[in-house]
Amino acid sequence: LMMTIAGVIGFMDAQTPGGRGGSGGRGARAASGARAGRGRGPRFTGPSVSVRPATQSRARTQAESLLGWRVGVRTDAFGPLTFSDAAAKADAGGMGAVEGVSTQKVSGAIAKNLDYNLTTAEVAAVKARLNELRLLMPAYDAGAIPADEASRRKVFEFAKELGADLIIGSADSASLAGLDKLATELNMNVALVSKDPKALVGSLASLSDHIGLSADTAAWMTAGTKPLAAVALLKDRLLAVDLRDRNALGAKGHDVTLGTGVLGTEPF
Repeated sequence: LMMTIAGVIGFMDAQTPGGRGGSGGRGARAASGARAGRGRGPRFTGPSVSVRPATQSRARTQAESLLGWRVGVRTDAFGPLTFSDAAAKADAGGMGAVEGVSTQKVSGAIAKNLDYNLTTAEVAAVKARLNELRLLMPAYDAGAIPADEASRRKVFEFAKELGADLIIGSADSASLAGLDKLATELNMNVALVSKDPKALVGSLASLSDHIGLSADTAAWMTAGTKPLAAVALLKDRLLAVDLRDRNALGAKGHDVTLGTGVLGTEPF
């Protein structure tokens, strides 16, 4: 599973709470050990430019192990920065993981989006940047996942090359079976974005547990959905969480500091 907390994302590395007894894992937002979540991260080599204190990293790792979630930050959470600059911000903030975003420019030197259109050399530059900052990228926001098989495979292979085991995005219902087949083949997971989780979860019944949902609590609250009630419906289909708070349900509400709104952070 993956969780984003007010711009911070969390990816689960253990069984999903409320699931089917933890018989299998999930990917970058929720993955138990035997599945795509653990062990895929790269072995860092060469000089490091990371500024994260080692003691802070150890404490964070212990917390994540206890909670069962890998926690990171979306690289577009810092405003109009490039992926390279945002990764440095994430490192400076003490995070060891980021969620890549397909619509973000790579760097000043590579003024192209972070997607499968990058050349081999440009992908290598992205991997080098993650390596020198000692960052993992367990999740990748692909936006609208292509309906055609060839393009869809390119998205998956690109994300996997950068170390991601979870793809977040939207897809039309007609492509779900093909999406499930590809995710199973590549041992990856897909968290679908929906403002109406109740409607979407029903369409996943015939699919493997490689396919689940991404919860954006603020988007749900804007649509009038109570996140805690929605999560109870999703159970172990919940693969990712963007945890944000709002002062009220409905379109008239606005984002507030996590824990000060109507989300109900503790029970959630």
